[in-house]
Amino acid sequence: MPGGATVVHSGDTVPFPGQAEEMHDLGADLALFPVNGRSAALAAQRVPGNFFLAEAIATATAAGIPAMLAYHYGMFDFNTVLRSLIEAQASEPRLPIFLLPAAVGVEYHLSAICSPTIS
Repeated sequence: MPGGATVVHSGDTVPFPGQAEEMHDLGADLALFPVNGRSAALAAQRVPGNFFLAEAIATATAAGIPAMLAYHYGMFDFNTVLRSLIEAQASEPRLPIFLLPAAVGVEYHLSAICSPTIS
C-alpha cells in the first residue's frame, strides 16, 4: 500500500473504558485481537482470558477499524472458541468489519482499499 498501513495488535486484553477511542485515534486498517474469551472458573485458576468474539468485533467497529484477524483460539483445550464459530461469524452478510480467523502458515496482505486478502 502506498504510505503503508496501520495495524493494531492489542496483546492479551479485555474491553475497558476508552479502549475503542484510543484505537480510533490510531486510524488503524487492521486489528489483531485475541478471542478466546474468559470465565470465572478460569479466573479462579489465574487465567484471565481475553475478548469474546462479539466484544472484539464491537471494539473494532467502534474504533473504526475495517478489518480484524481473530487469534488466540484453539491454543488451549481449557480456554478456546471454535474456529468454525469465527468463520460462521465472518460469513454474516451484515458484519460491519472484514473478519478472518488467523491461521498458521497463511500470509495475509492488505489491498489498496484496506480489505485483507489471503494468499
